[in-house]
Amino acid sequence: MFANSSQANITLAWVLSKLGKGTEAQAALTRGIQAGNVNADSLYLIARMMASQNQKDNAKAFLEQLFRQSSVGTFMYRKEPRRS
Repeated sequence: MFANSSQANITLAWVLSKLGKGTEAQAALTRGIQAGNVNADSLYLIARMMASQNQKDNAKAFLEQLFRQSSVGTFMYRKEPRRS
């Protein structure tokens, strides 16, 4: 329904990754990132997925982007990803 939405694709990627569907999750993640205009919650999910794939540098880059726009969006689990 929202094939061009970055948030929808990134959420789909998160769910697919939790279901163990790595190839499909990666495709949805790529579509979500390419769609642009990624909100804070989606940046957090991207960073978590990248970290779980041992792509630590990429995860760090998305977290840095997240902290630059920390006042935008809901940013779920605020306590967990807090910067030290």
